[in-house]
Amino acid sequence: MKPWFARNWFNVGLIAVVILGFLLPREIGQFLYRWSAWIAGGAIFVTGLKFDVRTLDFRRSFAVGVALSTVISLLLAPVLFRYSVGWFFDGGMFLGLIILSALPTTIVSNIALCDAARGNTAMSSVSTVVINTGGLVTIPIVLALFAGENAGAQSVSAADLLQTLFWVVVLPNVASQFMHLLVPAKATQTLVKATAFVPRGVVLLFIFLGVILNADRLRDAAQDKPLFFAELVLIVVLLHAALLAISWVSARLLRLGWEDRVSVLFASSQKTLTIGIALVSQLFPDVTEAILPLILYQVTSLFADGILANGLAKRHPSRRAER
Repeated sequence: MKPWFARNWFNVGLIAVVILGFLLPREIGQFLYRWSAWIAGGAIFVTGLKFDVRTLDFRRSFAVGVALSTVISLLLAPVLFRYSVGWFFDGGMFLGLIILSALPTTIVSNIALCDAARGNTAMSSVSTVVINTGGLVTIPIVLALFAGENAGAQSVSAADLLQTLFWVVVLPNVASQFMHLLVPAKATQTLVKATAFVPRGVVLLFIFLGVILNADRLRDAAQDKPLFFAELVLIVVLLHAALLAISWVSARLLRLGWEDRVSVLFASSQKTLTIGIALVSQLFPDVTEAILPLILYQVTSLFADGILANGLAKRHPSRRAER
């Protein structure tokens, strides 16, 4: 039983957190959400310990991987979403999907998923900062082009986004690198092994938060319009799958290594819910249905990517060489 659970605890956890998200009171999610930035920073500090920036090889493929992730996330995704969902949705749902397409990658789960899949977490961290910073420029342009001429009248708060990036991504990574300088390598490796469960644990936590904080909306949408809800779920799943496929194939065509491909895979396809909800509330406060595609994408993509990360970790070249 123990060996089986050791291999499959993450998949069991995925099912458990989704069920608990629908059963437990929303107040639990609200309490945990208040601490989510601290939890995220701690998780990224742990992933940062796994690489020492002094030993990184910032070769051409590193820059290519970051650039590819940025292009797919900020430029290709809006075009893909605009010229596919336009055949199926209009009004608030179409608007929500366009906003979704313009969003940058998630700040935490992207890095945690990459680490859980044994990808290049250094590249993932750099991609996260570049994509989120670039989103300050591309989001207003995408909304102005695809969501109506008034959509770009207001801008995303650059100060808030950069502050979040600094505290949640940059500072924990800098702290982890100082740890490499100040603490013996053996002690650092011991800490890395002791906290090996943290990245996947954080992914489970964020799936739980995505479900518990939006359980009422998801439940009401499924009950009021079950067929429409099912169609919307199918669309966001297909769009996510398309981004995953484009990312992986593009990375292979550019001859990126396995770990670099994994980084591109998650950095290109994850979308941050926090900025999406802020955009809807600031720019389109009367179009509340636009939030639903954002929620569904986050919950379904985290669930699918959690399973994918687990599978990729088992298929890592070093694991296959051991067999």
